[in-house]
Amino acid sequence: MEKKKAAALILLAILGFSIAVGLSAYHRAVRPGESFHLFYQFPAKKARPIVFQYGGGGFAKLLDPNTLEVTIALTNRDRKPHMVGFELENLPPNIHVHWSNFYTKGFDKEAKAYLQPVPPKARVSVHLTFFLEDVGGKPVVYSGYFKVYDRATGETLLKIPIKILNVKAGVR
Repeated sequence: MEKKKAAALILLAILGFSIAVGLSAYHRAVRPGESFHLFYQFPAKKARPIVFQYGGGGFAKLLDPNTLEVTIALTNRDRKPHMVGFELENLPPNIHVHWSNFYTKGFDKEAKAYLQPVPPKARVSVHLTFFLEDVGGKPVVYSGYFKVYDRATGETLLKIPIKILNVKAGVR
């Protein structure tokens, strides 16, 4: 009986790992440059930019043609807690954003903020889905920033440059 349980557990572990790897490979093949899961630390003076390649096509674009997604995981590397809030700067009216969260409790999508302080070394995340309308032939659809700030002090903790490039307009 113990051997059957052990074999079943091993089989489940292999199956779970295979599903995770398979979905990741499928995701990279179907939506390259249109969906990201990125990790950052705050406070920080600089951050690597997020660059979307919009309009590349693929099977997923038949079902969901005008969306781009990013999950941003943020770790507080400061020695003190921060009441974090988020803002997208320079967002044009033809881009609508749905704010959500999968991993951490306490996120208020209306306020675009966490309701509890983020302790040192703790991680929080936010998921953004961009819905694009009337992109036309513009080579750069959006150039702005995802700002992380302390709601208690107003201090900017991190600014991540975000660019959405229109592949259909010949930009890569």
